[in-house]
Amino acid sequence: MSRKETVLLVSRALAIIQFVAAMLEISYLPERFISLMHRAHAFSAQGDAESANYWSSYDQVGVAFMCARIVGLLVLTVIFWNCAPWFEQMLAPNREKTDRTALLREEPAAPARKPLEPSSSRLPIRPEPDARAKPVSGTPRSRI
Repeated sequence: MSRKETVLLVSRALAIIQFVAAMLEISYLPERFISLMHRAHAFSAQGDAESANYWSSYDQVGVAFMCARIVGLLVLTVIFWNCAPWFEQMLAPNREKTDRTALLREEPAAPARKPLEPSSSRLPIRPEPDARAKPVSGTPRSRI
């Protein structure tokens, strides 16, 4: 499965989840409308204006926010379902572009040095000490 097909599959799955969430919210909408209508009729029938007005305003705000939430979920459903190129880039960034920008930010590496060969070494190569050599009289044999 290619990268584009994977992104499309994930995007469609997210769209279905958002759509189901919107349908769940819509299923609660009749309850809120009935509650709103009940409070509005109770306000007109009773003289208790303060409590009926409070609950009526509470239900109005609740219905308004629920409608806004449903619209937002449906908009997300459309965005996820269509999977625009910018959205595809957000879900799975292109590795080539990421690697190229990372290389541009790095400092250039120091040039590689060739290993020194014994003949081109600046330090003189000391010969191994001869085990048969005798130390000079009076002085101990120095280590080389």
